[in-house]
Amino acid sequence: MGFALVATALFPAAAALSVQAPARRRLDGPLTCPTSVCDFICEPSECTLPSCTTLCSECCSPAATPPPPAPPPPAPLAGSPRYVACGRTGRCDESDRWAALSEKHEVRCCSDSRIDGWKKKDGCSVWSESDDDEMGGECHHNKNFAQASTICEDAGARLCTRAELQGNCARGSGCGHDRDLIWSGTESEAAVPPPSAAPPPPSSAAPPPPVATATDGAQVQTGPRSSAAMTLGHRGPTTWRPTALTSATTTTRPPSPS
Repeated sequence: MGFALVATALFPAAAALSVQAPARRRLDGPLTCPTSVCDFICEPSECTLPSCTTLCSECCSPAATPPPPAPPPPAPLAGSPRYVACGRTGRCDESDRWAALSEKHEVRCCSDSRIDGWKKKDGCSVWSESDDDEMGGECHHNKNFAQASTICEDAGARLCTRAELQGNCARGSGCGHDRDLIWSGTESEAAVPPPSAAPPPPSSAAPPPPVATATDGAQVQTGPRSSAAMTLGHRGPTTWRPTALTSATTTTRPPSPS
């Protein structure tokens, strides 16, 4: 009731409007409130949007929209490392080395055939460039390997090889890259896993010796050997079988008469 009296006293012209005071103290109708009334009607903790903003734009502003979350970092590029070498031998603070494909380095391109405006050094068989029209007319800094490779392919060229960079075939081709590590197209062989060796063949074990058995119907004698001459037949660990002995009979013939 007190709220309605205050509103009527301050705004006589709004007497014909429907005025209500719900729990959130929202005032219906296209009414603009002075700061003092705004402080009373639209307390920051009780402001109901968008009504309070429409009625009391001076004191009830919408809550600030939180900034969108930062995008996740890109996943590392899969593949074998590539060699990065100084744009001009001996000019870089860093040493030539193998680099992961996701690292960021500068770009120079080499071509096996002549391209207008590209430079060919004495003793080299390729033409090189860093920022010619074929490369978009701009320098290329901080590119990963895939980006660098695409830049050169779009220019009708390729990334220089490790030997070409270390042979200074791309030196002085622009953008101040003589002091930067430059992507090469040379792939690390050490990063490629060797083919797995074939498993060794299974070992062949010698067959076990045959188990000694007595011959059916044969006389088997055990114990110490006899002093009689005999030949050893099929023999087990403690069993042997003699064979029959053949006796030779000698007949004495009388001398023939002379």
